Amino acid sequence: MAGWIALVAALIGAIAGTLSTYLTLRPKLTLELEYAYDRTLRDKRIDSYQRLFYVTRHFPRYYLDDSRPTGSDLQQYRAELHDWYFNQVAGGMFLTAAAKRSFLELQNHIAGLIFDDGLPRNDQNAPISPEACDELLALGRRLRHQLVADLGAANTPRISGTHPKPTLEPPRAVFHPR
Repeated sequence: MAGWIALVAALIGAIAGTLSTYLTLRPKLTLELEYAYDRTLRDKRIDSYQRLFYVTRHFPRYYLDDSRPTGSDLQQYRAELHDWYFNQVAGGMFLTAAAKRSFLELQNHIAGLIFDDGLPRNDQNAPISPEACDELLALGRRLRHQLVADLGAANTPRISGTHPKPTLEPPRAVFHPR
């Protein structure tokens, strides 16, 4: 009888040990898989966002009066944005929902400035109005800010520690009396 009790106790211990290992290890493995996926996606997103950030160079902080884009410039900007979105590395596939919304608002605004009822506007060589420029620049700025926010590039480092010290000391002013 003592043998049976020892066997049942060993069996219950083995089941309890297996169950506790499963219950603690499964969430950890799931978390590690999710982390690996997020890291891979972030790395792909960084490459893709860098290329899109470069395309947004057409939307600086401001345009000088004589450098406002024309309709033909806008067609070029629209084509570059379209090519980035649908190129071979599928940049648009990596946009977050907020970034995609900003991207499409910019694209739609550009298309609205280029086309009138589906047909190109009459004078494609005339600069667009200052009001249209302001809206264009605001949409470009919103897209850039969203890209930076998605990557967390504007955040302070999450790893605590000391900030690096400059390797070279600045030159000291030397006073030479005459």
